[in-house]
Amino acid sequence: MEQPCDPRPPDNTSFYQPSSFLLTGFPGLEANHHWISIPFCAFYLIALSGNCLILLIIKKTQSLHKPTYYFLSMLAVMDLGLALSTLPTTLGILWFNHRKIEFDACLAQMYFIHIL
Repeated sequence: MEQPCDPRPPDNTSFYQPSSFLLTGFPGLEANHHWISIPFCAFYLIALSGNCLILLIIKKTQSLHKPTYYFLSMLAVMDLGLALSTLPTTLGILWFNHRKIEFDACLAQMYFIHIL
């Protein structure tokens, strides 16, 4: 006996969600990750302190409450957000050799990077 032919296409139920991802860091330079982390940490500290200083100066100085400086403060906030969303993963790889990131954490990090 023949099966009746269903005119609808079959539902695509193939959904693959890996449990985690492996991060490589700098391939071939694993022994030097502690030394590589020094400039990364310095750049993060400079970016965080510089952007916080920009925001503090714009907030405290009344003459800087103009559209140009609002735009500069929005750029500083975006730069702070990008630095803070990538800092834990980068320094985790370089300092603690933590090469595994869970799928949900990766998704959250990608969301914040793309939304900023």
